[in-house]
Amino acid sequence: MINLLDNAGSPGFFEDTYRVLTAVDAAVMVVDAAKGVEAQTIKLLEVCACANTPIITFINKMDREVREPLEVLDEIESVLKIKCAPVTLADRHGQTLSGRVSPAETTR
Repeated sequence: MINLLDNAGSPGFFEDTYRVLTAVDAAVMVVDAAKGVEAQTIKLLEVCACANTPIITFINKMDREVREPLEVLDEIESVLKIKCAPVTLADRHGQTLSGRVSPAETTR
């Protein structure tokens, strides 16, 4: 069984999100492809790291005119100091988005 606890990542909900993160076995980190890694994302990742909480990262809003998928992935790795292992990637973004590709089909 998987229980999902959805909590807003915006700064006004930091305390609520912190409490939720202390009670989970894993976390899904959603990064906005337009905004990239935000300050509250860094703080919440630190909470997960202290608790050794595994993280699955999802980059959303790829259907909009945003940065290239690999650019966002590189930002996640450099800013958050974590190694990403993509399962799938958006093939493009915005109106040219047509689907997803395996990381083996793409070069970094």
